[in-house]
Amino acid sequence: MSEREKAITVKETEFFELKKQEEAFPAILDKSVADACKQLEEKLTTRYGFEKELYNKRWKAKLNY
Repeated sequence: MSEREKAITVKETEFFELKKQEEAFPAILDKSVADACKQLEEKLTTRYGFEKELYNKRWKAKLNY
């Protein structure tokens, strides 16, 4: 009987830990999505800046040619 009680206690502890993780998941997911969006925005902004600069340099080169 003692082993069974220990096993149940272990399972209860595991259950409560998983329940805590499940409750925190929406906040963690929202933060991860926000971070990914921010990184993507920064990457696209940088890339667009480089492409715009290259386009302007090519345009100026064509005008001077």
